Amino acid sequence: MGDLERGVKTPSLDAFIRIVEALDVPADTLIRDTAAPASYVADDELNRKLSRLTPGQKKAATDILNAYIDNIPYIKEK
Repeated sequence: MGDLERGVKTPSLDAFIRIVEALDVPADTLIRDTAAPASYVADDELNRKLSRLTPGQKKAATDILNAYIDNIPYIKEK
């Protein structure tokens, strides 16, 4: 583990997944120095898409997103 922490060795994908599961943390927590957290990537993509819409389209997109979040329990924050 020390070699992994110092960057001397890189774990295989299988080993990385086992480490993430054992630590019970999101994968981006462990690779934060090299990759943006997934939530930031999604936020950036959503902002880019919304910036191209008219005010009316933004309102409709917001209404659709709110309806989706309100009606699908498994995507609500825990």
